Amino acid sequence: MTAWLNPGRWLALLLAAALAVAAVRWEYARVERRGHDKANAAWTAQIAKDNEAAAETHRLRERGARLRERSLLDATRNTEVEYAQFKRSAASEAAVVRGQLADLDRLLKLADGGAQPSAGGGAGENPAAASRVDGARVERQLFGHCAETLVGMGLEAERLRGKLTALQGWVARVVPNACQPAAEK
Repeated sequence: MTAWLNPGRWLALLLAAALAVAAVRWEYARVERRGHDKANAAWTAQIAKDNEAAAETHRLRERGARLRERSLLDATRNTEVEYAQFKRSAASEAAVVRGQLADLDRLLKLADGGAQPSAGGGAGENPAAASRVDGARVERQLFGHCAETLVGMGLEAERLRGKLTALQGWVARVVPNACQPAAEK
């Protein structure tokens, strides 16, 4: 029984227990560090994969935005070209109409010049015939004035139609399905 009371034996047991605890803690720390390193490597790989996917998504969105911008610029240019062509066409049509109007005015003036009553108002002249000639001249003048006004209104309507058509074309290219009725969308 005295052997159990030997301090050297207790010291050896205490030292063995401390070494066992230290060895277990060291092994636990090594396993934990290996697991931590493995988890950290997996986490880092996942972050790198996510960053790569996000960068690819960003590149695709940016490319799509550039393509959309390019298509909008092309649509704007095409609309401007169409509108310029329409303006040239409308200007040539207006010149033709103005020429026709000038021809009509010239014809009215020729007809008006040959049908004027005599300024002297002689005794052999019929006053009813003179009033008919004056009435016809007034009618021709009114007709000429109305024709000029009508041609002007037609030119203005044609100009506005061209602007509206160009604007609708531009909107249709810029905002797809904008010119469709709500039931078709």
